[in-house]
Amino acid sequence: MTGFHVRGSSEKEKINLNKLLSIIVLHEDDLYMWQGNSLSLIEQKVSNLYYQSDDTVLFKTTDEV
Repeated sequence: MTGFHVRGSSEKEKINLNKLLSIIVLHEDDLYMWQGNSLSLIEQKVSNLYYQSDDTVLFKTTDEV
């Protein structure tokens, strides 16, 4: 694992926006997201990860570098 970001659910906030627990993991050069009870591959050949907001993840692929 070379990078990760975790966003907690909004369940305990004063205003619940129905956001689920999300975990974004950069493993070697593959970018994965775990949300709810499923893990999915977002992209391959990723060189870096930048978490921007609750719904946006920015990354560069090795082809762009």
